[in-house]
Amino acid sequence: MRIMLVDDLKTVRDLLRGTLEQAGYDEFEEACDGPEGLSKAVMFKPQLIIVSGRLPTMDGIAFVSTWRDRGHRTPIIMVAAEADRSRVLEAIEAGVSSYIIKPFDGTTLAERIRQALANATPPTT
Repeated sequence: MRIMLVDDLKTVRDLLRGTLEQAGYDEFEEACDGPEGLSKAVMFKPQLIIVSGRLPTMDGIAFVSTWRDRGHRTPIIMVAAEADRSRVLEAIEAGVSSYIIKPFDGTTLAERIRQALANATPPTT
């Protein structure tokens, strides 16, 4: 499965990648901000995107909104430090498939991935 990791912190991308590799995933693309993520995602064609809620230049919600506005239905999991209800609702309205509050463990991430993929709308042909 092709997974796109969008986070400004390399250490967070490395932790996510390591957790996902332990779960058996092995095809990744990484970006350190929203514009780079959007650009790389077009070429990489991810089957899942994991994006930080806070990014420089373009935050995670703007990233999700832009990706959705371009017609993409890729499942997106937002990872964020804040549990503010209004922020979570804003992310859901933007089109995230799931929202995870930091810190979290590999079991939680695996369950959210499973749910996001199960609820994904299949692409039209």
